[in-house]
Order: sequence, then structure tokens, then C-alpha cells
Amino acid sequence: MKKLHYVLALAFLAQPTPAYADHEEGLIPLFLGLLTVIVLAVVVLGAPLNRIGTLILATICLFAIVLTFSIVDSLPLLDNLATINLLVVGVPTMACIIGYYALRNRFGKK
Repeated sequence: MKKLHYVLALAFLAQPTPAYADHEEGLIPLFLGLLTVIVLAVVVLGAPLNRIGTLILATICLFAIVLTFSIVDSLPLLDNLATINLLVVGVPTMACIIGYYALRNRFGKK
């Protein structure tokens, strides 16, 4: 548990918070993405799946996060800020939920 505190502290310290005062609207999707990654990591590790199922679910979640950020990267930020924020949180969350329900029957712990 203590290692998790160090990892979370390092993740928050690695964020570009000094730039937040000047261009805050550009960093909101980054903070939402970081929060989504942390929450989904806790959910994936706590899901009642065996190791193969957990690995597959983690791969689905990471693929959804990378795909979402690559799609959102080409959108103009100020014109689509609400859409970008919704996609950064919504798409990976829905992919993980759907992935869990698809995997729970086959890879669930017995």
C-alpha cells in the first residue's frame, strides 16, 4: 500500500502544474486523463478476474485511452472543450465497463 502512495505522488508531481495558471484550459484534458487512468487502474486491479482476464481488460482500457487521445488530438481545443473532456473520460470508461462484462463469464474467479 505504501508503494501505491509513492506512485500516486510521483504521478501528480510529474504533471505540468506550474503552467496551469496561464493556460488552464489546455491542461484540463490532461488532468482528466490522469484521473481516468488512476481510477481505471484501481478498478481493473480490483476486478474479480483471473490474471489473463485482468491483462486483457487492462489492454482494452489502455488501448481505449490511447485511441481517445489520438482522436482528440486533432480537434481544436477551445471550440470543442466540452466534447474533448467528455470523450477523454467517457470512452475509456465505457470501453472498460463493456470489456469487463464481456470477460467476466469466461475469466471470472471461481
